[in-house]
Amino acid sequence: MLHEFVVPKVPKDFGETLMAKKNYLITPSYKSFSITTPASLGIKRLNPPSDLDLHLSDIFTRQEDERYRMKLRHQVERVKKVFFCLFYL
Repeated sequence: MLHEFVVPKVPKDFGETLMAKKNYLITPSYKSFSITTPASLGIKRLNPPSDLDLHLSDIFTRQEDERYRMKLRHQVERVKKVFFCLFYL
């Protein structure tokens, strides 16, 4: 019994994942890669509403800065995963 091997099973719907299909797209074209900006990826900062008090406007701006940094970090991690799939699979 110790010499029997466990046969790995393919996870359900594995064939539908990006790693199995390998149909991911990093950028639409190589030309756009050099001019990719956070705004072109849909990562934008919002301005505080004009009817907010000065104190609340400051809080909103600080929170929006943190959201912006989190969105950028998320995009970096997403690109890292795509690169990993490209080069190691």
